[in-house]
Amino acid sequence: MNLIICQSPLQILIAEKIIATYPNDVFYGLMICCIENSKYQYYYQRLKSKCEKCELIYTHKPYKKWAFYKLVFKRLFKLHNLSQVKKIFLTNTTAEIMQIYIGDAKNADIITFDDGLANINIEDNFLIRERPLRSRTKFLQYFMRIPTVKDILAKQVKHYSIYNLPNIMGKYEKISLFETPNYEQDYNEVVNILLGQPIYENSKNGEQRNIALIEKVFTNYHIDFYYPHPRENYKINQAPYINTKLIFEDWIIQQTQKYPQKQYRLYTFFSSAAINLIDMPNIEVIALNPKDCPENFLPLYTIFKKLNIEVRNINY
Repeated sequence: MNLIICQSPLQILIAEKIIATYPNDVFYGLMICCIENSKYQYYYQRLKSKCEKCELIYTHKPYKKWAFYKLVFKRLFKLHNLSQVKKIFLTNTTAEIMQIYIGDAKNADIITFDDGLANINIEDNFLIRERPLRSRTKFLQYFMRIPTVKDILAKQVKHYSIYNLPNIMGKYEKISLFETPNYEQDYNEVVNILLGQPIYENSKNGEQRNIALIEKVFTNYHIDFYYPHPRENYKINQAPYINTKLIFEDWIIQQTQKYPQKQYRLYTFFSSAAINLIDMPNIEVIALNPKDCPENFLPLYTIFKKLNIEVRNINY
């Protein structure tokens, strides 16, 4: 049996492709959610349909403490025995809930896969960096032998990546999210779509700044549709929203199949969804770099340039 752990809808898309490469293996699925909404539920059901068993754990308030103590209880009384697991597929090696969960699978090989742009942001090792330990984590590592980041990486035997770029996990095997269609035709319509990004969410007056930025982009780039970021809590009044239970990659692929005569021009600030789609022949990606973009996001524009994506510096 194999265990595959996902924490986002994108990871479930990748997980579906990974599971398909092991047609003779039985999979147990785990989805760890920090958000509770219909989109996450939809993708959890997709993961569940690919696995013999599947479990959903919420880690946001008010579930956070309950999820932690429930897992500790299960470990203490061996209510979920993972000793038969041969392979564990995961993304973020630092998540405490995940570390507790896999602690019993001591003999399993670790196979990692991409979490998103963080994997190709070589200047940051967020996904594999040991964090300052809380007292309870030190206790668990000592008395319950839950694995550390170092322990997990020592057992890693493979990494799957959806990008053709150096990866913080080292050597990788490429896996494609979508089959690339061969469209050989002239497009009779261009559809401009802006992907939302809460750029200033950690800044003073962040919501107002995000709204002002997006409204200016709408005006200057003649945007037809707006796909909001899951963390957005604000509304863009002038924007025709794309309302769907699908993540953007799934939605846009369906649109290109339905309307192959259209070209889709994606404007983004630094969305991983845009990068995930650059191999599609009828999709063009343009990255917009605001003049006061927070410094911690600037390395992402270097990644865009490495992928030959046009980056436009905007003066607002």
